[in-house]
Amino acid sequence: MIIVVVFFTVLALFLGIACCATSKRGRIIGAIVAFGWACLMFMAANMAESFNLNIWYSSAADDLLESSIEALDAGQVFQVSAEFSAMREDLEVTYEHRGNFKELALATAKRIRSSIPPSDAPKVKTEQGTAPQSATRSESDTEGSDTPEPESEPRSR
Repeated sequence: MIIVVVFFTVLALFLGIACCATSKRGRIIGAIVAFGWACLMFMAANMAESFNLNIWYSSAADDLLESSIEALDAGQVFQVSAEFSAMREDLEVTYEHRGNFKELALATAKRIRSSIPPSDAPKVKTEQGTAPQSATRSESDTEGSDTPEPESEPRSR
């Protein structure tokens, strides 16, 4: 709110200078400066809104990805595929306004999470997120060794 008051105060000051200037050159310069100030504030407000949209989109996408990974780890591949297909059908892609991605992503994430049976939910959390830790290598094989051992044979490309 303070920013808006400051913006209009400075704009009024520039317009006052433009109106009260005695010379034609002073009025023109004052009007150009007032117009430039208004354009600058419009660009600043537009940039601030784009930051808000980035946060808005990122939080919804993060929730959707997290719930999808949990469901895929629990073996709910067909449920995730069906939910993504339904979401794609309902997704409104537009440049005029935000669209409905946030609502769809959050609702889809909620439906995906509710489809995971409690016994299939990942029980071990790693440092990177909610993916279960791999159990392909015996823990006793590496005890006493400071060198990391690969978990599986390297694949040929």
